[in-house]
Amino acid sequence: MRTLHVMSVVLTAGMVAAGCADDGPTVAEPASSFPDRYSEVSTQVSGDPGVSGGYVVQPLVRADFPDDIDMTFRIKLGSPTKVVSVQGPSDALVAMITFQPGGSIGWHTHPGPVLVTVASGALSIINASDCVHRVYAAGKAFIDPGQGNVHVGFNETDGETVAYATFLDVPAGQPATIPADDPGCSL
Repeated sequence: MRTLHVMSVVLTAGMVAAGCADDGPTVAEPASSFPDRYSEVSTQVSGDPGVSGGYVVQPLVRADFPDDIDMTFRIKLGSPTKVVSVQGPSDALVAMITFQPGGSIGWHTHPGPVLVTVASGALSIINASDCVHRVYAAGKAFIDPGQGNVHVGFNETDGETVAYATFLDVPAGQPATIPADDPGCSL
């Protein structure tokens, strides 16, 4: 029961932050107090989805879990189903990510799972585990398992793409994104 309660709190916090993005952070650690390493701005688009550029990450709120947590996700990205657990002390970070046409975060992973909601445009994702090209249009959501799941996210549309991401299981004081080498998937 506690797992469901914590999950609903995290999802609600993500929706609240997404709904009031114009007003800035409303709870926990405000974006203005984040160290520079939490914000990312990479404005030059390279034209290669595997190369980082053409995006802005705007942290909206970062908070720690003061209670003992134990969440498990079962994520089916092809097969087999990947089971991801989040336990113990860690942070949650909610951010708005804006991709320019052709913008890409490049190959990377996350310490824990990430819940992503696409607000406008469309976000293309390729996971190194299967090299399948998935496209999530506005109004769609997905969960990245993190924990070593190397992937690339990019905007193939002619317009801007905006997504809201709730990063879970982020070690205190550490970044939510970890750069990774190109795994050799054809883009």
